[in-house]
Amino acid sequence: MFTSSKQFAIFTITSAAILGRERYRKEEHALRRHRRSKAAQTAVRIGGLLAIVMMLASCNGGQGKSMKVIEPPSPSKQDQIKLDRIDRLDGWYGYGWLSEQEMLGAANFSPHTVVNRRNVQTGQWTPASIAAAAEIKVSPDTRHAVVLRYDTGVLEIAGLTGNTPSPLRLTVGEGGLSYLISGTQGSWADEAEYYTPVVQNRNGVQTYGVAAIAVNGAIRYMDIPGTNEPIRKVEARNGTMFVLDASLRLLRVGADGQDSIILRRGVADFSLSPDGKRLAVAEQSGTNEEALSMISAEQPDADGQLVTTGRLLRQPAWSPDGGKLAFAVLSLSRGLSGLYVMDAGTGAMSQVGSTPNLEVPIIWDPAGKQLMVSEARSEGPKGQPSTTIYRLK
Repeated sequence: MFTSSKQFAIFTITSAAILGRERYRKEEHALRRHRRSKAAQTAVRIGGLLAIVMMLASCNGGQGKSMKVIEPPSPSKQDQIKLDRIDRLDGWYGYGWLSEQEMLGAANFSPHTVVNRRNVQTGQWTPASIAAAAEIKVSPDTRHAVVLRYDTGVLEIAGLTGNTPSPLRLTVGEGGLSYLISGTQGSWADEAEYYTPVVQNRNGVQTYGVAAIAVNGAIRYMDIPGTNEPIRKVEARNGTMFVLDASLRLLRVGADGQDSIILRRGVADFSLSPDGKRLAVAEQSGTNEEALSMISAEQPDADGQLVTTGRLLRQPAWSPDGGKLAFAVLSLSRGLSGLYVMDAGTGAMSQVGSTPNLEVPIIWDPAGKQLMVSEARSEGPKGQPSTTIYRLK
């Protein structure tokens, strides 16, 4: 049939292409049927949801943007963690919780926009005397907030109680030679001190480390032994730091940066529990696969607890009491994608959101009953922020 190996090779390639096109047509046809089925199901639900949305909009008191109610995924009966409802605030970016009913946020990131305290139930808001920024972190006791202005290298400490004074403006670095690193993640070590990655310029040589910012304005700079790479993320409890560097190494650093130990390599993200005793670590576990595990922060070599695996796992976040762990996962091949919450004691896990956002933090309210996910863009006009609130039963 074939007079040469070249003809056989051409026949093989052509056959594969024909089979590939046939498979593609079948998969595309199945996908269209699935989409039509989903569209029909969605249409049935819209009627009931519309009445709820209109009722909430009318109760907004004329202040702020309206709140949309989004249908939650249906958890299985075996799940111990139950989702009550999902609310979305369009045109609003939430920075953090001040209480179960109140959050801190703004309509956009412009420094000409005033940050407000917003009651998520009534829609009422009051100015907080802080100019908006791309990132604002509320302290655990909700008495202060760190305002990070990466464009100017200025970090502000703002009071959130009583007659709020003007924010304390700090230029990170001696003589303006050091600066904040945009895109990195810092955290409050306790109620009095915030840790953030920085770059220092010492006699023309750049070094990477961490700055500890106290609410009274004091700044401590710490080098990280064992690495001279940009720090991507830092968290600290009880005098011990955990840092993730640009080489995806997770290091445990002693008090004041005196020594360090490499705990894991190939780490994509991590989160330290509120008591500082456990770490949730997302790390590379295979080709195009990551695993999320809970390990001991004090004995990291001991056996940990595997939470799940997926293509991408990001933004692990502990509830304030350390009893639950939230995270975002993308794993289309296994159908495991979205926002999940796990009971850290029993391992019971529930999906609370169907759309994963791997780039933005998941923020718990002080009672551990609500999750906030804020995005700079939404389905609306370009640049419009939105905040989604997931309420647990």
